[in-house]
Amino acid sequence: FLGVLFLCLWKGPGRWAGLPFALAVLLWPRPPVPDVWVAPEGQAVAVVRDAEALSLRPAAAAFATDVWARRRGLTPPDDPDAALAEAFDCDRFSCAPKPGFRPRVAAWFGRKAPDAERLAELCGSAELVISRAPLNVSPPACSRTLVLDARDLSRTGALEIEVRPDAFAIWTAAEARGERPWTRLSPAQ
Repeated sequence: FLGVLFLCLWKGPGRWAGLPFALAVLLWPRPPVPDVWVAPEGQAVAVVRDAEALSLRPAAAAFATDVWARRRGLTPPDDPDAALAEAFDCDRFSCAPKPGFRPRVAAWFGRKAPDAERLAELCGSAELVISRAPLNVSPPACSRTLVLDARDLSRTGALEIEVRPDAFAIWTAAEARGERPWTRLSPAQ
């Protein structure tokens, strides 16, 4: 900012000394883009593919998904429906990744929990499962899968997740906003 201000306000050839400072913002290091974004209540999930934000539910929380994608320098795919069909098997309540797609993220968008068989299918297809509904069962197929349900999301808010070879790095909205008197969770949560 000061470099641009110097360029605009200073008179004479010495003003070009502000140019390197104005261009320094282009070289400033940026944090890596996370692989997955989850809306605060789990109603929407977006996955990063190349430099695109692929929304698993394009109609749900579209504004929030768009704001997150723009903040991270991502664009929506040219044809969102075709891109989604290419990478995920989706039905009315869930999306599961097709073989070979990375990151392997599955999502359950129904307000009622899936039955144990459907949850096992989602866990078998993914390394991360996001559920909008609270889950009361954990089938054996989910033992090696990170499962985040409505209870987890009520404590954390929106999530950004980086999928690493041996673990997940998770950033939460609750951590980013900090603990202030007006943001504390109620005792029921």
